[in-house]
Parts: sequence; structure tokens; C-alpha cells
Amino acid sequence: VAGEPADGDPGQKLYSPYGLAVDAGGRLLVADKNSRRVCRVAGGRLEALAMREATPRRPGPPDGRTFPPQSPTGLCVEPGTAALLCSFGYDHAIWRIHPDGRMEVVLGVPPGKRFMISEPAREVPPEAVPATPVSIPTAVAARRDGTIFFIERGSQLVRQYQPRTGLRS
Repeated sequence: VAGEPADGDPGQKLYSPYGLAVDAGGRLLVADKNSRRVCRVAGGRLEALAMREATPRRPGPPDGRTFPPQSPTGLCVEPGTAALLCSFGYDHAIWRIHPDGRMEVVLGVPPGKRFMISEPAREVPPEAVPATPVSIPTAVAARRDGTIFFIERGSQLVRQYQPRTGLRS
């Protein structure tokens, strides 16, 4: 279906595909971790989704460059919307990717903030969630009521987030 380009085009190869989802239009989406992209499969070809952040994620070298989120690992379509939820393992965050390509952090440490993860808090109240890191999120799933479930591989947990009640393991 995708990943074996007959024409030898390296942009059509997958490098460590991790997540799959089907969008509202019935098209297959792939989280290609080591290519640092999310792709739509269209006519047997991979088309990288345009993604643009409101705020650059990580500070880069002294020349002022910044780096976008890396290592997409899990994908799901957010129920009742056309947006995608995507876990980015190396960024320790889950992002919402809007149809226009705009991105926003849903869970994890805000862009540019550095942190250390020790033992995760089992319960985090809603007001503390924006400053709470998540450790190497991989798979992500969502329910229509806004509940998000994800695997926090760095802590070996399945976690649940609800905007009204916060985060719990």
C-alpha cells in the first residue's frame, strides 16, 4: 500500500513507521517516526502533511534555528473534529494537528521548556496538566467526550486525560 517505491523515490520510503489512522475522508495516515513526518497515502504515494507550529518546539544551535516536533509515533482522528492527535515520542508531547496544518500542544511540556522526568504523578489535577511532562508517548486514542488515552512508554503506563478531571494513570 505504501513504503515500497517502484520508482526508487526515497521520499516514498518509510523509515520506522509507527502509527496508523484513517482520516474523515477515508484516507490512510502513517506516522513515520524516523522520517519525522506524518504522511497521507494517496494513490499508493506518500504525501507528507504540512504541519506548522504556533511556537517552535526546541531551541536549536546558537544561530537561532529551531526544530519542529520529532518522532511521530501514534495517530488518531479526534472524534467530532477533522483534527489529528499525534504523539511525538522524543518531544514528550501530544500535539493536535488541525486540517490547515496548524499545531498545538495538547499534553506534555510547553514548547522550548526543558525538564527532567522522575516518577510520574499518578493523578494530576487539571490546573497542573499544562506543566506536566509525559515520558515518551507512543500510541494515542480519543473518545468523543474529549478523553484522550495514551501509552507513556517512558513510564510503562497507559494514561488517561480528561480536560475536566486532569491526568491519571
